[in-house]
Amino acid sequence: MRFFLSLLFLTLLGCSAQMPQPQLEALAVAPPTLTTILNEETFTLPGTEQHISLQLSTSAASENGQVHWDDSQFWRFVVSVNEQHFELFDGFLALSQLQYWAYTQDDAFYITTVVAGTAQLTIKTFQYLEEEGVFVVHDTYATQGNVNMLRQTPSGL
Repeated sequence: MRFFLSLLFLTLLGCSAQMPQPQLEALAVAPPTLTTILNEETFTLPGTEQHISLQLSTSAASENGQVHWDDSQFWRFVVSVNEQHFELFDGFLALSQLQYWAYTQDDAFYITTVVAGTAQLTIKTFQYLEEEGVFVVHDTYATQGNVNMLRQTPSGL
């Protein structure tokens, strides 16, 4: 019994060790914009010379400012820090949307994304490491299994 408990303790101790976080390397060139730009903004991080550009685009067509949404389309979220380009999201979303928040905390730059839809909820936080020129990816939360989203805050609030 002692052997079993010792083995269990060592196994749990090994599993709880910090796993290295995945990193997003800068792309050689900025990826192309999809059909419609949903949001695009540029700013400078306070107290730095870091110029940030955020661009969220989708494959859904638009006309006169109105997006022609279908049940699903590709979405792309590209962040540029000075001349470095990072693809934080590039994928297919069905009955979902991507939202993001860019902020600083304790002098570090972060972007948190939320993908919410009828069958998923995923929250990721990306931390920019200036010295390494990479974003560290923190998978904050992701639903598992058969998800059926019942309600969410209406758009535009």
